[in-house]
Amino acid sequence: MNLLLKHPERDAREKSGMTFANSTWAPACVMALVLSASAARLVGQETPNAESTKAESSPAAVRQFRDAVAFQDRGVYDLAADEWQKFLKQFPADPLAPKAQHYLGVCQLLLKQYDAAAETLGRVIR
Repeated sequence: MNLLLKHPERDAREKSGMTFANSTWAPACVMALVLSASAARLVGQETPNAESTKAESSPAAVRQFRDAVAFQDRGVYDLAADEWQKFLKQFPADPLAPKAQHYLGVCQLLLKQYDAAAETLGRVIR
């Protein structure tokens, strides 16, 4: 018995070359998987508050982090991405660096910089 039944809609997509891999949904699905994996990794980390951040991060790092958060909260993702990159360059070993890396990836995703977002979020997962 032939288990591969004819399906007119699927056959038309295959003939036209329209498959999932070259559809507009492919980047979104890949990013959703990356984001869910990075979010799952971050769940176990404590959200920083003013007291815990001051004890572990320098005042300059906290200011830089807050500046980036302010831009991202206002939806100015290009400036937020710049601030996240500055933070990561100036404070790569800071306890807030993994969160900054994640937020940079989110900004890049919202700016439709899919390749950069995938690379950035991939670093969060590793």
